[in-house]
Amino acid sequence: MDSLGRDMTKTINLVRPKDFTYSFQGIPFRHRSEPGLLLWAASCGHIRIIELLLDTGIDMNSKDKQGRTRLHLAVEEYHPELVRFLLTKASIDARTDVSALAGIKAPYHGGMIAAAGNGHRDTVMELLEGGVDVNARDNQGWTALHYAASGGHSDLVVLLLDNIETASIATMDQDKQPPLCLAATNGHVEAVKILVKEAGPDVKLKDWSQWTPLSLAAQNGCLEVVKFLVKEAGTNVESKDAYQMTPLNSAARNGHLEVVKFLVKEAGTNVESKDWSQRTPLSLAAQNSHLEVVKFLVKEAGTNVESKDWSQRTPLSLAAQNSHLEVVKFLVKEAGTNVESKDANQMTPLSRAATNGHLEVVKFLVKEAGANVESKDWSQRTPLSYAAMNGYLATVQFLVKEGGADLESKDKWGNTALDLVRKGIRENPWRWNQVVAAWLEE
Repeated sequence: MDSLGRDMTKTINLVRPKDFTYSFQGIPFRHRSEPGLLLWAASCGHIRIIELLLDTGIDMNSKDKQGRTRLHLAVEEYHPELVRFLLTKASIDARTDVSALAGIKAPYHGGMIAAAGNGHRDTVMELLEGGVDVNARDNQGWTALHYAASGGHSDLVVLLLDNIETASIATMDQDKQPPLCLAATNGHVEAVKILVKEAGPDVKLKDWSQWTPLSLAAQNGCLEVVKFLVKEAGTNVESKDAYQMTPLNSAARNGHLEVVKFLVKEAGTNVESKDWSQRTPLSLAAQNSHLEVVKFLVKEAGTNVESKDWSQRTPLSLAAQNSHLEVVKFLVKEAGTNVESKDANQMTPLSRAATNGHLEVVKFLVKEAGANVESKDWSQRTPLSYAAMNGYLATVQFLVKEGGADLESKDKWGNTALDLVRKGIRENPWRWNQVVAAWLEE
């Protein structure tokens, strides 16, 4: 027996009946039992210590609080030599050992799955040789192939595909996402190519939101995956998800300019496609302040700058409502958008900006775009009415002092801006309403 073996045997014999603290390579550890030492040795990859513990007749089926055995820990911490030892010399049955975690609801995903997720090909091969079920799922419904695809481990994807039935390639997780969708989402083009080759028609698979691999790649800005799916896989670029959004809508909404350019210029996607709310790619880009996408869609794609959504809001109205000043400036100065366009509530972009207290947008629309400060919505309320009743003092002061807004303008119920503020104070006496009221009373 070597010196390490003598020292460890002495330690084990001394501490059987009670808690113990021991030191290994100068690091102190505390365990209540030999199984604790066994699990620690497995997590650290110490084969020699495990051999000594085996000689004491220790129970090799001991588990930690998460239900993990020494095989799971060896896999999780990436100790391929220990995995091989446990599967051969320690007589561990990989099939029962790994499947034991199937019912555990914890942030742990079993031996094969952990190895696949971490890209540990040699460990996966050991487990496959040990008879582990390659189609086992974790509590999300993910298999090893899901993890390998999601992580872009192309070599593992090939290995796993060689060991599963073709039908399993389309296996869905709890969100109905096949491995191909996960690879596309994360921009792993090589993994996508391998899965498309094997999956064939399943390239058109959709998850619970009806997103295809192309939709997922587009919304995440994965240009190379988008190019492959369109040019080589022949994916339908006009396919719509549960929200009636095409890949172009998704890319525009998230500001992925290069993907937008490719889908428009090379894939010929419809630039006027509308989602469930009747918003075009331009509306979605304007709403989310993606100026470069807005510029491209207007200048190069020739999209309609006056398109309206279900509430009759134009891209300008959406940009003004959300305080996207640069987008507002572009749409007015260079795209020539109508600043007096009214939505379903008869509100102009100025009214929308004033309602939300977006002072810089209000200033631009009044001073440079010449927007009408007396425009009225269906209730006959002006931009001043909305700014006042929502407590935006700076916007109120600008509309009155520089915009010349009429303080005596009344809505359809005969209320002036001051009347609306006073009513608001009675219902909810918060400080900014009182400040606006005090200023208007002066």
